[in-house]
Amino acid sequence: IQLGAARMQSAVCEDVFTAGIKTLHELERDYIAHVLRRCNGNRSAAARILGIGRNTLLRKLKKSE
Repeated sequence: IQLGAARMQSAVCEDVFTAGIKTLHELERDYIAHVLRRCNGNRSAAARILGIGRNTLLRKLKKSE
């Protein structure tokens, strides 16, 4: 019984600490979208700013659809 209660408490604590925290994938997706907006949708310029190749940017955009 104590082990079950400990697991439940751990799950509750995890929910409290992770509430509002984005995953790495979400952060990357949001930052790419932000840079694209700042570049008026110019993918080549956004890729240069992000420090990645244009093809890498296109792959990441396709993956996040």
